[in-house]
Amino acid sequence: MMDSGYLLHLFRQYLGLILFGIFAAVLLGAWVVYESFRLLRRQEDYELLRRRVEHLEKAQASLQSPGPALHSTRDPIVLEPRWITKGHSATTSDGGCLMLVDDVLPGSSQALLTLRVDGLPVMRRHLSNLGDTLELTGHYGTYTVQLVALSGIQAQLAAWLRNRHQNPASAPLL
Repeated sequence: MMDSGYLLHLFRQYLGLILFGIFAAVLLGAWVVYESFRLLRRQEDYELLRRRVEHLEKAQASLQSPGPALHSTRDPIVLEPRWITKGHSATTSDGGCLMLVDDVLPGSSQALLTLRVDGLPVMRRHLSNLGDTLELTGHYGTYTVQLVALSGIQAQLAAWLRNRHQNPASAPLL
């Protein structure tokens, strides 16, 4: 067992080294805090830039193909207007409707769509005009799908779901 006199002697002997270690630890801690704040600012800048790019993409898409007004209803939106590239697909938030963009014909403002409801094909390579709304009946209710806009090889689609128990006449337009 060491007595306190020996520890006091070691402390006095290595006082400079101990103070240097404490000073280095404080500097290291300050550097970690500084880098954390710098990283946080950089992430905020990235988020700001991401929002700005998204805004510019929407503005560019509306200039290229302003398209018709979005379908007006009080039915819940199950797919916000979303750009889908030719050959790709999107699924509604409830998973009941799959929309595949087979081809985009921007010169004629048309797109070929394949629509599946509850896993079953309802329409295959259906020629849809810009602004057309299609109603598809499924297990959860009636899906309303709209071709909102076209740009190059992309089509913008949106979808709403009217509950099967809701009367279509009782859903007033906005």
